[in-house]
Amino acid sequence: MRTKRLILIAVSLAASFALSLALRPPRVDAKTDCAKLKWQPAPLKFGPVNMGSQVARSFTLTNTSKTLGAEISSIAVTTAPIFTLDDSATTCAAGEMPPGAECILGVTFSPSAKGKVTGKATVSFSDGCSAVHRKVTGKGIAATASPTPTASATPTPTPTPSPSPTPTGAASPTVAAVTEYNSAEVDVFSFPGVASPTASPSSVPSTEVTPTVSIAGPSTGLSSPISAAFDSAGNLYVVNENGGIEYGTTGQGSITIYGPLSGSGTQDLAPIATIEGEFNLACTAAAVPYACCSGPGTGTCVDNTGLNDPSAIAIDPATGNIYVANFLGGSALQGSVSIFPPLGNQTGLLNIAPIATIVGADTGLDTPAGVAVQDNGSIWVANYQSINEYPPLGSSTGALDEAPLASISGSATDILGLAGLLLYPPTASTSVFAFDSFNGVLQFPTAISGDENIAPTTVTSGNGIASPANGAVAAGGSDVLVTNINGGVVELDPQGNVVQTFTSSSFDQPSGIAVQP
Repeated sequence: MRTKRLILIAVSLAASFALSLALRPPRVDAKTDCAKLKWQPAPLKFGPVNMGSQVARSFTLTNTSKTLGAEISSIAVTTAPIFTLDDSATTCAAGEMPPGAECILGVTFSPSAKGKVTGKATVSFSDGCSAVHRKVTGKGIAATASPTPTASATPTPTPTPSPSPTPTGAASPTVAAVTEYNSAEVDVFSFPGVASPTASPSSVPSTEVTPTVSIAGPSTGLSSPISAAFDSAGNLYVVNENGGIEYGTTGQGSITIYGPLSGSGTQDLAPIATIEGEFNLACTAAAVPYACCSGPGTGTCVDNTGLNDPSAIAIDPATGNIYVANFLGGSALQGSVSIFPPLGNQTGLLNIAPIATIVGADTGLDTPAGVAVQDNGSIWVANYQSINEYPPLGSSTGALDEAPLASISGSATDILGLAGLLLYPPTASTSVFAFDSFNGVLQFPTAISGDENIAPTTVTSGNGIASPANGAVAAGGSDVLVTNINGGVVELDPQGNVVQTFTSSSFDQPSGIAVQP
């Protein structure tokens, strides 16, 4: 009798459980039942803006899902009144956002004080899906500072240097990897060299190029790739501005590393290693898939990398150390440079700490967007409106809050907004090629000391140079290949003359470029 009663109780409980499941509303799985939205750009960055002024910029928000619509309930921008929603430019609105649709979200920046400000744009949904967020950053400066053009401003063209380029002799093709920021892929091209450039920069040849290899797909880990570098073994390192696995918000950035490239066509190539933090997550049920969580409510995810909106990478050929510029590094979000040791045979997810970090009030770092290591070990950094040189790393470790050895800044420099730099030539460097988003390619000598407000030795604009983002020394070590964020790659000779230009249907905001060894 006792056994029968137990069986009846068990059956009753099972029936009640089944009934409760039937009555429970269906759970929305944010990973499978929600549309996937893409922001461009991400994050949205405002350069230095005078206090009391207002500058407007815009996000493009795209529903990349082929089948799922998004039910937008509200749109907001935090840190008002410094960052506010620009109703005149915003087309995103509450309601259905069909698959493949896109809309504009306008943001205004109105700094009232000096210093960096960080806000957030948020789109919420009414269908149970998690809200999506993107970081917004800007910096207020005193009204007496050097003027910064707004997004709609057109800089005054600077005369192109000497109209008679010297022959380069660089006839061999240059194999280079180009990061395509918008399409989240890396394309490898064979750029043909020229032995005898045309005599007139107004009629430089333009060549259509097609990638031999494209790294693209869900296995790659690419997310807004912005910079790239090869090590001496031919491994490719790619900086992802929005990589990482921060739950519920945009990632802090990552470095994906791929083995030596071979074959052709599009390759959904998984990285052999990824430098990526795990972002101080509490291990909620939603965060359990991450490796740092051992179970719901168990453990804490920790970011050891210190990556924060990484923008550029350089590998020291002498030591193999990896230098990464962080646009928003440091506790004050003024930027930092993380220095990682050679990876050796390490594979998989590497939540590793840098051996040293250039960070702190004395460094003079200010939203760095470029980094390079000179043959003597000196570390060069392109800030938004200055170029700083720091002493060689040597045996230094930990946080290095040290003043630069020298700095190039001031009204005479023509620097308005740097996006990167390189040292030329690769050995016995004598000049810095600085890539200014507004004024073109600027060259300065590396032999500087103290604070130098000096004019560039050459300025290159026009003839294909528009919004230059980064560059690399071409095969043979004579010319420089420059990417333009608005499309195209341009080849310059050492004097800054445009030798030839390259176009491609694959270019989608090309930003970084690295020459294969």
